[in-house]
Amino acid sequence: MSLRSICLTREHRPLVVSFGILEALVAAARLDDKALLREVASAFNCLTSYEPNKQQVCDVAVCTLVGLLLNGDPVIERHAACTCANLLEGK
Repeated sequence: MSLRSICLTREHRPLVVSFGILEALVAAARLDDKALLREVASAFNCLTSYEPNKQQVCDVAVCTLVGLLLNGDPVIERHAACTCANLLEGK
C-alpha cells in the first residue's frame, strides 16, 4: 500500500499522525526520487485535509513543505501548494 493510499482513507489520517509517520514522511522527502516525492507530497495534502492534523504537520513539516514547493516538478509542487492551502484554511 502506498503512502498516498494510506492517507486517502479518512479513518487512517489521524492514525498516521498519532503513530509518528510524519517524521518518516519528512525523512523520505529528503531523497531524490521523484515518484517517492510525489507520494510524500500527496500524503501531506491528504493529511492536512483533516483539521486535527494541521498543527502537528505545521510543527513537523513546514521546512519540508517549502522544499516541495520549490521542487520543480509540477505534480509535487501542486500537492505542496494544496497542503499549504489546507493549512491556511479556516484561520
